[in-house]
Amino acid sequence: MFSKENELLARLQKGENLDAVFKDIYDKYYAYCFQCVNALVDDSDDVADVVQTVFITLFTEQYYKTSTSLVHLLKLMCRQRAINFLHKKKKEAEKLRAYQAYCGQHQLPHFSDQVFERMDDVVLHMPQKLRSVTEAYFNRFKYKQIAATLNINVHSVKQYVQKAINCIKTQIPSNETY
Repeated sequence: MFSKENELLARLQKGENLDAVFKDIYDKYYAYCFQCVNALVDDSDDVADVVQTVFITLFTEQYYKTSTSLVHLLKLMCRQRAINFLHKKKKEAEKLRAYQAYCGQHQLPHFSDQVFERMDDVVLHMPQKLRSVTEAYFNRFKYKQIAATLNINVHSVKQYVQKAINCIKTQIPSNETY
């Protein structure tokens, strides 16, 4: 295992045929990363999302350039991304509880489901590239991650996001009542 790991790491660091190397690493280490993350995160869909983020970050941030062990790097990244995910999930749960407590004390009109349905409809009718960028942005991917995934530059991602926001604003005016 270590000789194959060292070979993959060396090829990666040299920049040899990166697409093939990335595919080999993904194929070889996905299950290992899944196990590492699954030790901390219970839901398998969440685990898959975290592992995907690990590989996207590995390939976009190029942490491998200074690493001496691919397995240790992946394990460290899996652990850190899982912890970050759990912290984020905890914060979201706290915000939701605070919002629910606030709503329990105040009479607020409930319109969020309708707004989200309208937004989904607007996004669904966007051109494919714009829709892909918008969905990734709404799923809280960073600009760099979106650019790497869609094979476009970061500046284009920012322009697409702004265009999507403007499109949503024109389709769903803020003075509309629900």
